[in-house]
Amino acid sequence: MIVCVLCYGEHLNIIERCVSSIRRYAEYPGVSQLRIGMNAVTQDVQDFVVSEVQGLKIPALLFSEANNENVGKYPLMRQMFRYELPQDKNVMWFDDDSFIKPIAPSNFWELISTYLNDAEQVGSLYKLQGNWNGNQRKVITKQSWYTGKTWPENYRVKFATGGWWAAQLPVLLKHDYPFRTMHHNGGDAILGELMYQQNYRIFQHNKFVGINADEAQNESRAPRRGLSTKPLWYYGETEPQPVFNLLVETYGKGTAEKVDLCESV
Repeated sequence: MIVCVLCYGEHLNIIERCVSSIRRYAEYPGVSQLRIGMNAVTQDVQDFVVSEVQGLKIPALLFSEANNENVGKYPLMRQMFRYELPQDKNVMWFDDDSFIKPIAPSNFWELISTYLNDAEQVGSLYKLQGNWNGNQRKVITKQSWYTGKTWPENYRVKFATGGWWAAQLPVLLKHDYPFRTMHHNGGDAILGELMYQQNYRIFQHNKFVGINADEAQNESRAPRRGLSTKPLWYYGETEPQPVFNLLVETYGKGTAEKVDLCESV
């Protein structure tokens, strides 16, 4: 499995908690590569991330907009899933305020991969507080993955919250997820709807991960940072996100091997 992390801004203490927990468990079998996205990070965050990946025994790739701009969560996620297309079957995603708990077993990666033998996605399951908002319902019905599966009365989509999850990567790529129209908010619920329409399975698991956690490790209690926007398609169909210059630095077993500058896809 490949592991992907998105770091944002100047929040070094939060990012340390996340990346250090992954580094500790990267010593165990089951993870083949670490990919870290950096949106508008400060120099101390960048220095910390580089120092962490230099200590890894697995390859690590660092992704950022060439001028260190914040391009949003999903545009950078899209690049991380598609750059030199990974051969791994599974992918695990961390927001930077999520982390692996010290109680996790040494076979943590293999455990999640085992769940993904029987389900297309694993995560902490939630439901929307209400139905789709604004124009979301209308736009959903126009998507290529929409199958016409009915929405019962009082339907509330079930989804794995976006701060941490794992999934079968070929399934995401088959449906072009994350879509080019996605920017920052609402992508987890939309993925839940895709799973529902396609009859994919989501397995509940959050025992060993602090997800969007506050200092007391309470799930979904981390303070919101950075962008805050209306959910995807609230105002109707959206244009694809702008193409940007992507900087990718590759480290192999502690050594800087390659720097690549390319356009986003």
